[in-house]
Amino acid sequence: MGCLFLFLLQFFHKDNSRALEGISLTLFGILYISWFLSFLIKIRFLEGGALWVAYLIAVTKAGDVGAYTAGTLFGRHGLIPHISPKKSVEGMVGGLLGSMLVSFLLRHVLPLHFLLIHILLLGFLIGVVGQIGDLSESLMKRSCNAKDSGRLLPGMGGFLDAVDSILFTAPIFYFHLKIYL
Repeated sequence: MGCLFLFLLQFFHKDNSRALEGISLTLFGILYISWFLSFLIKIRFLEGGALWVAYLIAVTKAGDVGAYTAGTLFGRHGLIPHISPKKSVEGMVGGLLGSMLVSFLLRHVLPLHFLLIHILLLGFLIGVVGQIGDLSESLMKRSCNAKDSGRLLPGMGGFLDAVDSILFTAPIFYFHLKIYL
């Protein structure tokens, strides 16, 4: 039904030279967000799921905050300037340390107790994948010549900026839990 609706909307546009591109981007946006976020629901329905979701969000967001803070204070060396000019190597390191620190601090509230090395590696993994998610959204914005994702997906820009890292960490974390639970 949704696909039919997207085609019907194109009938009312005066310029249809980019109709396929518009339909494709809309479908991609819908599938991209819903598929990745569906893993949060899958995690929630695992044993101890609410705590796992809270842990994932806390560790992922700690990476975002750590990257922003370290990048703002110490950022001197561009990470991938052609994709995201403001992201720095120093910010990346700060993000990884932030994720690992919060993973370490939350280790006693988790439903399953992992070894210390496992918890630190899990924080590192979530930190790396979260930054890949953030850079991936930057890549999509750059390819569409959009400064923010509001132009990429109207009405969803601020939302995407807030959850881009979680979109990528949720599936990885879900499969990690499926292996270790």
